Amino acid sequence: MRPHPRRLALLLSAVALLAAGCGAADAATDPSLAATVNGQAATVNGQEITVEQLEERFAALRENPQTAAQLEDDPDGTIAQQAQAELLSDLVRTALLEQSAEEELDFTVSDAEVEEQRELVVEQLGGQEGFDAFVEEQGLTEEEVDLQLRQLALNTGITERLQEQEGNEVTDAEVAEYYEQNAETQFGPTATVRHILVEDEAAAQAALDRLNGGEDFAAVAEDVSTDPGSAAQGGELGEISRGQTVPEFEEAAFSAPLNEPTAPVQTQFGFHILEVTARNEEPRPLSEVEDEIREQLQSERSGNLAQEFLQEQAADAEVTVNPRFGTWDADLGQIVPEDPLGEATPAPEDAPAGEAPGAPEDGAPAPDDVTP
Repeated sequence: MRPHPRRLALLLSAVALLAAGCGAADAATDPSLAATVNGQAATVNGQEITVEQLEERFAALRENPQTAAQLEDDPDGTIAQQAQAELLSDLVRTALLEQSAEEELDFTVSDAEVEEQRELVVEQLGGQEGFDAFVEEQGLTEEEVDLQLRQLALNTGITERLQEQEGNEVTDAEVAEYYEQNAETQFGPTATVRHILVEDEAAAQAALDRLNGGEDFAAVAEDVSTDPGSAAQGGELGEISRGQTVPEFEEAAFSAPLNEPTAPVQTQFGFHILEVTARNEEPRPLSEVEDEIREQLQSERSGNLAQEFLQEQAADAEVTVNPRFGTWDADLGQIVPEDPLGEATPAPEDAPAGEAPGAPEDGAPAPDDVTP
């Protein structure tokens, strides 16, 4: 299973030194923290995560210019508090993953396996230069990158071992059932299409006039198309199946003459000029797509297995948290910070709370969301 690069990013808004918020003054004003503020940040089934560990991560992150600038816009410390809780949540999740892997599935992650995850992510990001640029853009320290890579390696190992357990394999009957349900759409006739999308009919007619006048379709698409996903590729959408696009676009794609621009086609996205460059009227047989279906179903099942396993482990875990940082929410799998009034403050919407680290994420839009 290859991790999605997004899993590397902690998506923290800002970070502050732990010492700035948890010094002697706090202990003096809140006696309940006196015994813990200089020791434990959290424990996971008795395993201690120290304040010193957090201090090291905050100190490193504070050196990042992007973080330093964001801290200036956090006068009441709310963003920093949320960031502290998320960093501690990540340490808790890593400890929980390591414990669960060893105790429940009898394996540990080696440094070599973590390095293998790094190589996969580097490859996905186009090489070391792309990887370094991504890390810099996200404002991640090397320590945070290593932590996320270890989570990915742990999740991969958990998933592989759960797959091997009896009853978790995809059967021939399930493959056949999936094929039957999707024979007319995913595995049915296909059309290879390129298009030009504009806002109104007048602009569409102007583009059509240019094509009829002999201009190259790709050049016109790059010049006027408002579809950012295809304009740079000369309007190319590739091969589409029935059910992947909105009805008006689909009707044109599967009825228009080959290699001829269509009249303007109106959809909820605007007006399109289509050109169908190839069409396959015959559905693909089960024998041709069986491996593809099995891999897809296994990937979906693996993601569910890993997430269910981790949710069970989180629910059963004994996690204690220094109240300075919030409280552990087992359902979310994260620490929820307290606001100055003592009420729980949800983590930012873009924070990866509750996600199984390294879970499959293909990012593909739902069929009805495809731009055409």
